[in-house]
Formats: sequence, structure tokens, C-alpha cells
Amino acid sequence: MRLTTRRFVDISPVSEKGRLNFLFVRKLFDVDLVETNLAEKHTDITFILAYTPHFQREFKKFFAQKQLYEFIAEKQKIPLEPPSKEADLAHNHYIKVIYNTQLLKFASLGDLLIHAIKHNNYLSYGLAGRALIEHVAAWRYYLVEKYSKLIIAGKELSFEDMLELIRLDEQFLFGTKFDWPQWLNQDYAALENTYLQSLQDKKNKKTPEAPSKHKPVNVLTCVEKLATALPKFGVFYDMFCDLVHPNIGTNFILYSISREGSITIDRSCEIQIGQKLIEDTFGDLMLLTYGQVNELTKSHFSALLGEEPSKFIFVKLAEVGSER
Repeated sequence: MRLTTRRFVDISPVSEKGRLNFLFVRKLFDVDLVETNLAEKHTDITFILAYTPHFQREFKKFFAQKQLYEFIAEKQKIPLEPPSKEADLAHNHYIKVIYNTQLLKFASLGDLLIHAIKHNNYLSYGLAGRALIEHVAAWRYYLVEKYSKLIIAGKELSFEDMLELIRLDEQFLFGTKFDWPQWLNQDYAALENTYLQSLQDKKNKKTPEAPSKHKPVNVLTCVEKLATALPKFGVFYDMFCDLVHPNIGTNFILYSISREGSITIDRSCEIQIGQKLIEDTFGDLMLLTYGQVNELTKSHFSALLGEEPSKFIFVKLAEVGSER
């Protein structure tokens, strides 16, 4: 990527209406962003012995990859605010923030999957799986459908291109439909009034007033863009949505198969439908999510950043976590 401009641009998220600023973020988490850590660490994975040998192999691959994401994300200490308002430097900084944020998300959601599997919490497995699918879809959407359309090998980026890149950066980081400033200011009455007004606007087929200048990307759009080329991704998204919504999926995953072969509600049964579903879906779920992250990093991220990503990320999912 060739950058030909060093012009300045206002990229600070100051307190214009509905826009998160750094004081709000720090107040929300009550911690400096550079000190953020993942919570629970998982080291003992002997619980996977209750599953099939095939599942155990797939889980070991996933576990090694999750640890890699943790290692890379926690190794980097980076503030949210860019140190410079020069357009290209600000964009490069934002991209590093986005990438680090994504790795933290993927590792954290991996921890949720581990906890769900370890404790036979099948509903949590569905929740974590769907969240992982959505975050990967959004990550791919920005990289492939948005950023890559601006950054073409050998093309000189204009100042307008840089502004669009920063707009995308800020949309990714600050996009929201929720009025966070009102919540953090404890203006709950205003939030409730705004919600009631949005219901009235929908009834009158009027577009509700957006709380932020950064409209978030529609996650279904992201999923469908990826699923067009990879239909199994869309199939898994629909299935995991059913494991989250109050539909048959969230009911069925809690049932068991009795010795007589009937469906029953009995956690003491040897055959748990939730466990079988995990065994049948986990490998593909990882290929569709963690596998996509690895491929996108190699195919798009380095060009976007303008420099090579960490060498540690170049680990193929199929080559890690092999049985000892």
C-alpha cells in the first residue's frame, strides 16, 4: 500500500452527540484500556476425555489456536486513541486496535466455549458459537467487502481514500444503535423515552433517529456476504440462532435419549443430545470461525496495515494441537 499524503485529519472521538469518547469508555470498564486482561484461564482439558477421539483431536487444535490468540493479544499494549492525527498514522493505529480487539474477542469466546463444554452447559455452547460466527462474519465483511475495495496493490491512496479508511475504522470501533452516553450519564428516563419513540417511529414507518453518527454494520448482511461463497457458514449461523432463540433448538439441546430410545428430560441418561450436537458441530464450527480468522489475516490484514502481521499468527489450524 502506498501512502502519498501526510495531511492531518480530526480523528478524536470527542463528545459530539451519540459518539463514544475515551472518558466514557474508561468509565464503562473502570480500567485503563491498556491494562485489560482476559478473565478465566483454562489449563486442564482432561474433561474432553468424555467425548469421542475425533472431538478430542479437534478440540486440541482449537485450544492451541485460542492460546495463540491470547498470547498475541495480551502481548500488545496499545491505547485506543491514536498518538497522531496524521491520516495514515491514525489509520494504522486504529487497525492495530481493531486487530487486537478482535483477537481478545475470539479468545474470550473460546473461553466461553471451553466453559460450556466442560460443564455440559449446552445453551452456553449455542450462545458462544453464534457470537463467534457473528464476530468472524463482521471481521471478514470489513476486510473483504470494505477495506480491500480501497486498498488495491500498487494504487496510490488519495486523502479522500484515507478519510474513508478512518471512517471505516471508527464505524468498526464506535458503531452502535444504543445511546451509551445517556446510559453512562445514568439518564435512564431519556433512554426509555427514546425507546418508546422508536417504537412509535416504526409504527409510523419512520426511520428512528440514530444515537450515533457511526451506524453499525448489519450482522445479517455480513453473514450473507460470506455465506454466498461458503453456504455452510450460513447453515451454521441459522442452526446456532435456533440454539439461542426460544425455538425447538434451545429445547431439544437440553433433552436426552433413554435406554428405550425415547426422548426424555433426564440429565443422568448416557446419551445427551447436547453433547452429541457438540461432537457433531465443533470441528466445522472451528474451521468456519478460527479457520477464517487465520486465512483473513494472511490474505488481507498485512495489506491493510501496510506491514507484516506478527509471525506467530501464521499457524495453520490443521497443524496445531496434534496428539502427543
